[in-house]
Amino acid sequence: NLDLSCLKVVINGAEPIRQTSETLFIEALVPCGMPREVVTHAMGMSESTAKIITEPIRRFPPKFLSINPKAYEENRVVVVPPGSPNATVVASNGFTVLDTEVVIADPHTCHDLGEDRVGEMWVRGTTVAQGYYNLAEATKTTFHAQLSDGRCPFLRTGDLAFIHDGEVYLTGRLKDLVIIRGQNHHPQDIEWTVLA
Repeated sequence: NLDLSCLKVVINGAEPIRQTSETLFIEALVPCGMPREVVTHAMGMSESTAKIITEPIRRFPPKFLSINPKAYEENRVVVVPPGSPNATVVASNGFTVLDTEVVIADPHTCHDLGEDRVGEMWVRGTTVAQGYYNLAEATKTTFHAQLSDGRCPFLRTGDLAFIHDGEVYLTGRLKDLVIIRGQNHHPQDIEWTVLA
């Protein structure tokens, strides 16, 4: 007797957003009246009033990108056709909102990596908080990051991401990254391979 026909927006902000899981979710709830097009992706955090990026509302289907796994391990984005063998599928979390600016930075050199490179997502804008209460050192480290070209201040999110065609794709957490023989491995991808 569940009636979900009144739903307007369902936000998927999982880390990571799995296309197969999302499809199963949608297929399970469509018989209850949930419109397919209400599911969208977004990302936010407490340090930035909870919302940083979001997909356009009612864009259906939600956007996923298939990328070459070897290039991905090297922090490069090489798009391959959907359904390509062994491709890594990553969800778009959409575009920035209001005056929010997102850059993808090398976490060690602080260079702006531009599009199609995986790095740490840095954010600035009026929605970003000024810092942590009574924690000056943590505030300086997290909220006052400066790019190598002098642009600042940025909030270091700790999230790994890339930008492709202006949309932000989250790929994992910087602290969770496992580096083996110079290649990057995301623990959720290893876990997903074992479970699959």
